[in-house]
Amino acid sequence: MSYPRRGNFWIYPCVCLPRWLRRHQRLLPWMPFAFEQFDLSDYDLVISSSHACAKGVLTRPETLHVCYCYTPMRYAWDMYHDYIHTLHLKRRLLVIGVGEEAKALKARCPEEARIQFLGWQSEEAVADHLARAKAFLFPGEEDFGLTMVEALASGCPVIAYGKGGALDILKDGETDVLFAEQSVEGLMAGIQRLETSLEAGSAFAPEYLRAEAERFDKERFKESFLKVIEAAGAGREEKTTEISDRLQIPGKK
Repeated sequence: MSYPRRGNFWIYPCVCLPRWLRRHQRLLPWMPFAFEQFDLSDYDLVISSSHACAKGVLTRPETLHVCYCYTPMRYAWDMYHDYIHTLHLKRRLLVIGVGEEAKALKARCPEEARIQFLGWQSEEAVADHLARAKAFLFPGEEDFGLTMVEALASGCPVIAYGKGGALDILKDGETDVLFAEQSVEGLMAGIQRLETSLEAGSAFAPEYLRAEAERFDKERFKESFLKVIEAAGAGREEKTTEISDRLQIPGKK
């Protein structure tokens, strides 16, 4: 099988699978083996973008492998919240997105609650909803949490559980409100704090929120990532030179 080449990079396409296997969660036991089949022996530098198994590709010992590792895959760990089921909101709540839990969440939603499930929305529509929302709720815990950055970029303050990536992205009382207890009571306390601050007009200016989101823009990411690769390469070269000197390999100084 041949693969199309773009510049100095090879692109490996996904294999066409039967319909019953297209849910990638079912293929998890075979994913490590699949990634190990790629022949990367001709490359001096390998960059993998992985949230699960891609980081397990096989390389030569002298190859520099830099892995950009995302938050762990959500289907490999259980994390269920009962917020929608037990939270009787007097405020309007919009839920955007699709997933395996959508039907279950709708079934558990109290009829009297002002909760609307919008399903899939375009990026433009999501940005518009965020720009007009009073706040974005993020009650879970993730290693990063890109949606929090997207909310800030739209000028929308965030109410988040104060763990994980929220501590790297948000500034309590300036760009968001963090709540300490992952419970309905904790979330309600966070909502009340934000509403009190908004009424006082003391924080959460949209211009400031957008400026904070720019810390995670593409250009800054590329610059930081290139520095990581350069530092890793320099460190590997120094280590190789040090080992060569110790072993007194001919031709190495």
